[in-house]
Amino acid sequence: MAEPANYADWSNEQLIARVMELEQRLKGQTKSFKPSRTTISDRVALPYLPKQKSRPVHAFDPSKYSTRFIALKFAYLGRAYNGFEHHANNKTPLPTVEEVLWRALMKTKLIFPTKDGVVQGDADGGVNWEGCEYSKCGRTDKGVSAFGQVIAIRVRSNRKVKRQAETNITRGDPAGTQENDVRAERDANIELHDREAATVSLDAATEEVNKENAVSFDPIRDELPYIQLLNRVLPEDIRVLAWCPSPPANFSARFSCKERRYKYFFTQPAFLPIPGADGVIETANTGLTREGWLDVGAMREAAKQLVGLHDFRNFCKVDPAKQITNFERRIYHASIEEVPKNLKPLALVSDSSFAPTRSVFRTCWTQEETEFLLRSTRQGMSDDEISDLLPGRTSMAVSLRRRAIDPKGTLVAAAEEPDYSSFDWGPVSVAQYWTAEDDALLKQSRAMGQTWLETTRLFDPPRSLHACKSYYYSLRTPTQRSPSTSGQNFHKTYWDRNEYALLMRGIDESKSFQEMHDEYFPHRSIAGLSKKYGEVQRLEGFTPKIYTFTVHGSAFLWHQVRHLAAILFLVGQGLEPPSIVSELLDITKTPTKPKYEMATDTPLVLWDCIFPAEDSESGEDALDWIYVGDDGGIENSKRSDASAGNGKFGRGGVMDDLWSIWRKRKIDEMLAGTLLDVVAAQGTQNYRTKRDPESASRSARVFDGGDRPKLVGKYVPVLHKERMESVEAQNTRYAARKGLVKRETADVKVDDDADE
Repeated sequence: MAEPANYADWSNEQLIARVMELEQRLKGQTKSFKPSRTTISDRVALPYLPKQKSRPVHAFDPSKYSTRFIALKFAYLGRAYNGFEHHANNKTPLPTVEEVLWRALMKTKLIFPTKDGVVQGDADGGVNWEGCEYSKCGRTDKGVSAFGQVIAIRVRSNRKVKRQAETNITRGDPAGTQENDVRAERDANIELHDREAATVSLDAATEEVNKENAVSFDPIRDELPYIQLLNRVLPEDIRVLAWCPSPPANFSARFSCKERRYKYFFTQPAFLPIPGADGVIETANTGLTREGWLDVGAMREAAKQLVGLHDFRNFCKVDPAKQITNFERRIYHASIEEVPKNLKPLALVSDSSFAPTRSVFRTCWTQEETEFLLRSTRQGMSDDEISDLLPGRTSMAVSLRRRAIDPKGTLVAAAEEPDYSSFDWGPVSVAQYWTAEDDALLKQSRAMGQTWLETTRLFDPPRSLHACKSYYYSLRTPTQRSPSTSGQNFHKTYWDRNEYALLMRGIDESKSFQEMHDEYFPHRSIAGLSKKYGEVQRLEGFTPKIYTFTVHGSAFLWHQVRHLAAILFLVGQGLEPPSIVSELLDITKTPTKPKYEMATDTPLVLWDCIFPAEDSESGEDALDWIYVGDDGGIENSKRSDASAGNGKFGRGGVMDDLWSIWRKRKIDEMLAGTLLDVVAAQGTQNYRTKRDPESASRSARVFDGGDRPKLVGKYVPVLHKERMESVEAQNTRYAARKGLVKRETADVKVDDDADE
């Protein structure tokens, strides 16, 4: 063996040459190296690993499957998407919802689009709806969300393809096949009457086979689980919620929709106010006010003026490419609504159905409550109204109870009032009154030093911690307890959620305390109502709240809702009077649109799409939606698997997916909110008590629905802003540039499409 070289005596040039030589040798060995399947080194040996056979890829044959025409209802959060509609050859920085939905339908082999008469086999060719009978309801813009978007489409079905019974007679094949040619040659001597007899036999056999398939196939329970199939491949911020198995004849998600409902969410205050005198501004419409807070009353007054048939050319963005000349649209409803605490996100968890134990206060319904629920529903009362009149019952509990006792709505829809006493409503609990025995049991438990949890278990049924605590402390002031005529004392010393809601409703309806006392609170004094309202104003009047601008209409122009919201925000900030709405709607006074900014996109939601029956007077949705978790909205393989959930709740359910999205953002909200409180408490708390004379000349901050206000310098009223060209001038200039033939106004069809 050669002795190792002594590199200490080598020069730099020799060392460099040696390194290069070794590198070249290593490259050559690497190229010629062939890994062994049996050994890794001289010391470690592995058993022979047989080569796995690759599974053959079978081409998908659409001809083997039947199809059906359905409607799909789905929701999406729009922040991550470039709007709903996909435009061919138009690259966008973000994907569109329509593109993502199309790829999901292609991946699950639910649609068979055609291109030049040939079925498109994969998604590489780009979005293509040809041959799918596809239509969409609303075209939401970039950043806009939807909770009730609807499409109609022809999809693959689980129903077996109608097959012809085997026979020696060839029918409907003028070209012929090799097999049929052989049969024809073999049976050339068959007489004509034999052919006729065989044809009759073929018809009977085919009819029998198809009849057998039709009888054995349930079009809902035996159908493909469309909801689950799509939700598995869609991103978590797009969820299919329901499907309609039988849309009406000639149904179009676009033109059959007669009402679209939008909600634009905003906070109160709109942005963070400045404390002290520095945050007080003076506007022409509200006088001195603290910047950031909105005048909700003025916004409601302005919103009422939108209802009806109006020309909204000053509340939209004109698209000359469409050459629209008719800007009249009908608004059915427009309001500013506070999101109630019991309806805010995750209020469902407060329902007794989600309680941590079975022994929860008021999980059972009494006979009287159930009868009241049905009678109220027959009178047309909503779940919220019924909930307000049933202490301790949320609107969700009311809805669940109604579905449990009257799933098909037969009792509610009955022509005559049913005899409720003849029905068995299931488990019934005793009313939660406190008897003299209850008083003694509660006092004895407290005297013995038992815990509150132990105390709750002494009663049958167990009472809640809140009920025991509040009643125990009320015993110290017995004069506040009103005796019942039955000898029982119903605890009414505190204000529950329903009473707070009734109080605020009375204030919103401008009722006097005397009227509220007579109608809602006969057991409370007028002075007590006034005092409680003052407490509510001090405790809750200046806490952040969530409101929505809710608008329902037959159709909407491009960015119409966002323009409406922008004007209402200016009214709420006192920068414009409520009359600005009527002035912009009057095209004789304001024939051209002032150049003002529309509201931002993210808080806008396409809330629902309504498809009433043709002869319907109520305007209610007539489609038979099957929602996830309903019979027909559950995957067949999981109907008997309790651990897998029902597709709505539980493992792999839609609610689990949405919960994960909510929780991520809720944690961000809590951290950011806590940081605000921490920073606000640091340093000096001495705020200016007198206004700076120069504050009137500072730049105005205008709220547009975004995360922070915009600095606009000295505010210029809307009617004093620069005007845009008239609609006619914009259409004429575009038509001349594109060489279009001018269309008559009478020939222009109103675009019944949501274009937000």
